[in-house]
Amino acid sequence: MLPNIFLLSQDSGTGGVYFLAEDRHGLARLAVWYPEGGEVNTLRDFQGRIARGYLDPRFHGCELMGPSLHCVIERADTPQTLYRVPLDPAQPMTTLFAPNAELAELSYPQVEYLTWTSDLGEEATGALFYPANFEAGKTYPLVVTLYRCRGYREEGGSGDLPSEYLLSDQGFFALCVDGRLNDAPISPDSQYAHIHALGRYTRPLADIEAGVRMIMDRGYIDPERLGIAGQSYGAMVLAFTLIHSDLFSVAFSRSTSGISDAQVWLSHPDGGHARRGTKEHGIAFDDPRRDEALDAMSVGRNPDRIDAAWLIHASDSELWLSLDGFGRLRHNRNPIEMIIYPYSYHAIGVKPAQELSNQERALDWFKYWLGDAEAVAELPEHRRMRWDRLREQREAMLAGREGRAAEGGSP
Repeated sequence: MLPNIFLLSQDSGTGGVYFLAEDRHGLARLAVWYPEGGEVNTLRDFQGRIARGYLDPRFHGCELMGPSLHCVIERADTPQTLYRVPLDPAQPMTTLFAPNAELAELSYPQVEYLTWTSDLGEEATGALFYPANFEAGKTYPLVVTLYRCRGYREEGGSGDLPSEYLLSDQGFFALCVDGRLNDAPISPDSQYAHIHALGRYTRPLADIEAGVRMIMDRGYIDPERLGIAGQSYGAMVLAFTLIHSDLFSVAFSRSTSGISDAQVWLSHPDGGHARRGTKEHGIAFDDPRRDEALDAMSVGRNPDRIDAAWLIHASDSELWLSLDGFGRLRHNRNPIEMIIYPYSYHAIGVKPAQELSNQERALDWFKYWLGDAEAVAELPEHRRMRWDRLREQREAMLAGREGRAAEGGSP
């Protein structure tokens, strides 16, 4: 399957049409198609991704100049580099400009590109990062990152989450799961198939669960030490996952904590800018199925279904997105912590100090909950003491739920 194809030019002599193609992982190749016979030949496999424009996705990072392409290509272990790529495959590619060549001297973990099938019968893709100290026969913690696996370092949160490389360096497996950014109809067998908007959450949830099971079947992963991290839309998928799956014991989200009742209230037709975003990511105020959808996806309506210890990093400008769910979880005694970043926006890391704080605390969070005793002992004392209280709170919460379930009540 080749989701993206970019036409380049037609050879006046042979009639061949040159084009660039990307597979589901975004890995690119240069190919030629001969219309007369229908033959397609791959000329070069770049083993990497062509840089795409962030603000203008029509920019695909390659320009045809005479008999050669000039392409900006990046790989999991190679930052963006400008290459000259002759259309003639007999001629070698040459490097024109490598602005960050010194990064090639760093040590990078093993990265494996994966494709699997979810329980909905749909193909999912992702990238698995091995621990730097990986040894066959041992088990390791796993952190799933959402929602886009693209380019140098493959970071799931586009650089806003703890880097998969940092997680690898600390002895974690990291599985970046490519997200589904459309709300196409989902399987009619799904419990929520009649709620169109929920397809943006049920489908990636199925991808996540199937991907984690696939990795666990290899025997590498400790099933008691699973974490998940998401930013923006990835954080919304994370919240839905915590409500509907019991796989993860720890979570970190950045920019939001998922769809909330407050977000829907503020999408009232007479309200402000939230209306469009809510229609894209959740359910609108005037939707007749509003309450039915919120029962399935609102954090604030489902505190007893969430077991994970949860850290939220929120910007002051988007704090209203998280307050409703956070307040109800705190009232319910769920183990949750929220850090508010002042003078920041959706990406939070406007200032270098904010980005450093975000990365350090998030990484420490996973080390505390999923790491070994030595890793926990290395954490700053003020964090360790605060999170010790959250651990006691989580243990009491889970024990209370078990007790209520044993008595025949609701957990």
